[in-house]
Amino acid sequence: MLKFSNLSIKFKIMILALMVSVLLTLSLIFASTILSNRNLSNLGISMGMNDAKMHTKLISNWVLERKRDLETYANTHVLEGHSWQDKQNYLKEELSKSSNDYFFFFIADKEGDYSTTWSTDVGNISDRDYFSKVLNDRQTYISKPLISKSTGEPIIVIATPLPEEEKEGFSLLAAVINLKQFSDYINKLGIKHFDSYSYIINNDGKIIAHPDNRMIIKENISEKSNLIDKKLVSLSSKIKISNSGMVKYKDEDEKSYLFYHNINGTDGWKLITVIPEEVFVRPLATTSKKLILIGLITIIISVIFSIFIANNLSKPIVELKDVFNKGAEGNLSVRAHKKSQDEIGEAIDSFNKMMDTINKLTYNDPLTGLVNLFCFTEKVDKELQKHQSLSQKVVSRASNCKTKWGKLIVLSIGIDNFKTINDSFGHEVGDQLLKSITMRLKNYLPDGTIISRMGDEFYLYIEGLKNKQEILLKGQNLLSEVNQHYTINGDIIYLTSSLGIAVYPDSGYTAQMLIKNSGLAMHLVKDRNGNDIQFYSAGMENELSERMSLESKLRLALEREEFILYYQPLINAQSEKVQGFEALIRWKHPSEGMISPARFIPLAEQNGLIIDIGQWALKRACQQLKQWQELGYDDLYVSVNIAPQEFQNPDFVEKVEAILLETGIEPKSLELEITERATMENISYTIESLKELKKIGVKIAIDDFGTGYSSLSYLKEFAINTLKIDQSFIRELTLDDIDNKNAAIAETIITIGHNLDLKVTAEGVERREQLEFLKARGCDVLQGYYFSRPVDEEKAIKLL
Repeated sequence: MLKFSNLSIKFKIMILALMVSVLLTLSLIFASTILSNRNLSNLGISMGMNDAKMHTKLISNWVLERKRDLETYANTHVLEGHSWQDKQNYLKEELSKSSNDYFFFFIADKEGDYSTTWSTDVGNISDRDYFSKVLNDRQTYISKPLISKSTGEPIIVIATPLPEEEKEGFSLLAAVINLKQFSDYINKLGIKHFDSYSYIINNDGKIIAHPDNRMIIKENISEKSNLIDKKLVSLSSKIKISNSGMVKYKDEDEKSYLFYHNINGTDGWKLITVIPEEVFVRPLATTSKKLILIGLITIIISVIFSIFIANNLSKPIVELKDVFNKGAEGNLSVRAHKKSQDEIGEAIDSFNKMMDTINKLTYNDPLTGLVNLFCFTEKVDKELQKHQSLSQKVVSRASNCKTKWGKLIVLSIGIDNFKTINDSFGHEVGDQLLKSITMRLKNYLPDGTIISRMGDEFYLYIEGLKNKQEILLKGQNLLSEVNQHYTINGDIIYLTSSLGIAVYPDSGYTAQMLIKNSGLAMHLVKDRNGNDIQFYSAGMENELSERMSLESKLRLALEREEFILYYQPLINAQSEKVQGFEALIRWKHPSEGMISPARFIPLAEQNGLIIDIGQWALKRACQQLKQWQELGYDDLYVSVNIAPQEFQNPDFVEKVEAILLETGIEPKSLELEITERATMENISYTIESLKELKKIGVKIAIDDFGTGYSSLSYLKEFAINTLKIDQSFIRELTLDDIDNKNAAIAETIITIGHNLDLKVTAEGVERREQLEFLKARGCDVLQGYYFSRPVDEEKAIKLL
């Protein structure tokens, strides 16, 4: 065996140097591992605490928003002085907008008898603790977890007092939150580590929300059960008395960290987040392996480099920990600077992405990048406060804040019939359309203008306009900018929008009031067929309430068979004899009498009832035509108006075929009138649908021709039979005035129709000279009061 003493000095020095290097390197590796593990462990705990705190803040904000929403509902005009039916309809509408935040609403009287948004006289809640507290304290209160009397589901109740002036005897308004749905919401916001989850307890330790629905209300962390072990019970007292913290927990040989934090705005609720220890151990093991590898390389290089590398490995971890601490303190703008591509660099990327996501969820609309309504409200309130302070130094409040900045206004822009666009083109196109509208608004408005989106509505804060005329001009320019056509995925989309305006301080002194009132004005425009501008004024709530009442009656009109059809004759221009009838719907209400189509048709188009009403009218018209044909009027035909939503419905052609088959009339005896604008909403769909209808044998007329957007290039592609000249071009037509513009337009349409081998119908004929003019130009069919007003079926047959 070779002895050490027999080796050359060179090898002895080399061996000694290697031994020293190895020992020093191993020592450095050992020290670095301990230091890194300690820092990473602290970092993991800081991350857990930070996540729990921010998660808690989101939940707290959610609870606060529910309270504010409920207080807003309670103080609306509808809940203060209207009937229970009006209240119920209002709450149903608000419930449909709530994105499943609420299970249902209910209203209770002073005796505790309550009715929900779905049922009346459900039961009595006078034995509930929140009932007496709300009535006595006159404040919004969140109940303890309980089992719903009406549904048997685990719930919590947020209750608020109704104004004492309430005339129907009701005392409180309450929103019911299903704890199972609440649990789903909690864990969607939670930490996304494998096997990690979050749940909520109240101040007694009872579980309010949990991903395992079996534990909701039924389990308490202070009481041992099949689902709660004694280790958690032993920790429960510490969790209940501390506002926040972390404890280690072992369950069935699996170690976990429990992070808990008080939820502000609640009665002692705590959020508990459970993260397996494996989540923290895994990066520690990975880091240790890398340190060993680095240490082996450093043996060759030198001991000095080993120390240098250890210091450089430790430094970014400490820096990252400091950044996490700043984030835990609520600084959402803090970001870590990435200096490496290893696990620490990945942790920095994850942290920065997490902070970006939290910031966006807190303040921005994820689709358009605009601020959300919560952030918009905060920003506008700050602007109002700033101008209030400045205006008090310049002029009194009576000046309506007419400082050098001019008027302060909030505008609400709502897209008319956006649901129809979504149904016709798909939600992906609808999203692209909202993005395009956002870009137009940004490009048109000055930089820094505060813009927000909620659904298909946009809210804008604008200042600097001096008077109502300037505000109106600004609104008109905005509508003109938004209402231009859009090309998305090859489809041309035409739209209109409605605009509501609320001016500070006439329409409100806070952002919330201005947003609400501009929205009321905008919705009032929509109820009046849209595509217009409306300033907010007192009394609009009453008009909207009347609209809701009419909508409720409209929903019952079909099943109660309150609709009837009137018939206006279609006259052969040469023989001046009846060759068909246009079916026109009328609503005969049992108590209000005849309700004008101008009142209920726009409403039906907005709420979607127009599809069912249109199908009824089509079927009834075909049935009546069949009766007339059986009396010997074989050549008679009927023309039926088709609403845009009805035509754009994907199964429209199939429904037409089914009605023809059921009623037994020939397809050639039916003419469908489709407005010019309806054909342009989805060109490819229109072309295909009209071809299918032509194959069946049904005749198609383009109604109100000359008032819409169609171009001749598309017109020649449409499988149609007739052009109907809009009555606006006929009413002022006289033989003494044949050179006017209306005469030119009418004559041009007749020429275009005949050149395209189409029939031409003129509606709105009221005088003999109009008949003579149209007859002389070769118009095929005439319609109007000169021949007959729309009449019922008994009078119609006498015209034949």
